Amino acid sequence: MSHSVSRHSVNGSAETGGAGLPASSGALSWQRTARRRGPSPTARRQRRAAFLFLAPACIMVAIYVVWPILSTIRLSFFNWDGMSDPSFIGLANYVELRGGPVRSDSFLRFSSGTSGAIMLPI
Repeated sequence: MSHSVSRHSVNGSAETGGAGLPASSGALSWQRTARRRGPSPTARRQRRAAFLFLAPACIMVAIYVVWPILSTIRLSFFNWDGMSDPSFIGLANYVELRGGPVRSDSFLRFSSGTSGAIMLPI
């Protein structure tokens, strides 16, 4: 028993292809040239609802996570004691962190302790 596949062309006539039944003008003749439509009203409503539910969480993450990280990175380029005006010193804080045996030793101990605390639970 052989089965044939029926395809409808744009003008509505059926073409057949498959076992023993030749198609009229090849494999490309059945492809439609229809325009793409936008999302349905239901899909748009669902997308808008998803956005409205996610927006407060995204705003909270931006305020309580992203902004402090960016502020800390920005502040690391300044010399500031918390009371006076900050003065820009560029990479001097990072140079000072790398220089000196006491500071590099403490940084090495901090790094190894942090990576150990991260790796132990895994």
